[in-house]
Amino acid sequence: MEHNGEPRVRKINDNVYEFCNPDNPSVEIIFVHGIQMGNEDVSKPHLSTWKVKSEKADAPTEYWPQTFFAKDEHLTSKNISVRALTACYDAAKDRTDNRGRLDIYNIAENFVNSMIGSDRVCVGQRAGVPVIMVGHSFGGLLIMELVDHISKKARQNGSAYKNLPKFLNNLKGFFFYSTPHLALQDAVVQRLFPSGDNVPVVRTYNALTTLFKQLNKDVARLHEGMTKYAANHGIEVSGAFESNETDLGDNLEPIKIVTEASAGCGAGTLSAIREDHFNVCRPTDVQSSNYQALADFVVRIVNREKEEHSDAAGLDLPEVCSFVREEGGTESGREAEREESDRSELWGSAF
Repeated sequence: MEHNGEPRVRKINDNVYEFCNPDNPSVEIIFVHGIQMGNEDVSKPHLSTWKVKSEKADAPTEYWPQTFFAKDEHLTSKNISVRALTACYDAAKDRTDNRGRLDIYNIAENFVNSMIGSDRVCVGQRAGVPVIMVGHSFGGLLIMELVDHISKKARQNGSAYKNLPKFLNNLKGFFFYSTPHLALQDAVVQRLFPSGDNVPVVRTYNALTTLFKQLNKDVARLHEGMTKYAANHGIEVSGAFESNETDLGDNLEPIKIVTEASAGCGAGTLSAIREDHFNVCRPTDVQSSNYQALADFVVRIVNREKEEHSDAAGLDLPEVCSFVREEGGTESGREAEREESDRSELWGSAF
């Protein structure tokens, strides 16, 4: 279905859009875009980031998380159906009167309340349905900040956060498209966010840009925390990075933004994609390597979840969230609370 020539994507609220929602999804995937870095289309980055790449100027707009999963024979042959959601936030790198006003806390709070806490979205609440978070560029670093925020909120035990422990329990995968886990070179940061005497126009960057620069200096510690958290809680990590240089539209030579060295994501697999930074997450079709890398990851996560639930069949396994809502609880309940507490403390130690 299209509207004014654009595919119609369901808007659930101001911060959450839904690409597709089959009746009985095997997996739920949340897509998180990055900060505006060049002259790419940023009018709707929660959508345009995930647009199908086409060499034809007049090609109709298509968002691949909306269409590819359902027509991917590899997934359908395994009866894997995907619910795909995209998080929306202000991605402007410049601060103006009406853009670039949010900081990481605002975005994280909006994510918790609009994505997980909303009964209309209800993501990560289905037993046996794993959640995968997919981030592009800064969106990958933002995912780590979001999970840290969710973990802290989950420990507060309030009814407003009743969905958070179950979401964390179902979180099984991180997939990163050109996320700089091990820092960008100073020259690259300067090209992305120019400053100093050589900049003809004085620019006021938003809080996210400042955060990005801070994280880039201390990203190794953030990466170590993510790696430990993922390993301790059965979260699989994978990713892809660009092998081509990127034209930033600043009349300077194209540069490679995220290299293999900076894209390393712990023990997870890492694929080289013959695209630039903006197109590393924009496949041309279901056979494209940048789509297949994620599709293979989805199959691994779903198969692993099915095996674990098959092994646990017939066992009376309590749900974590039921203990978090209970005051005191049984010994097994208190143990679950301690486990959730350990999750948050371990993640938070990276900051």
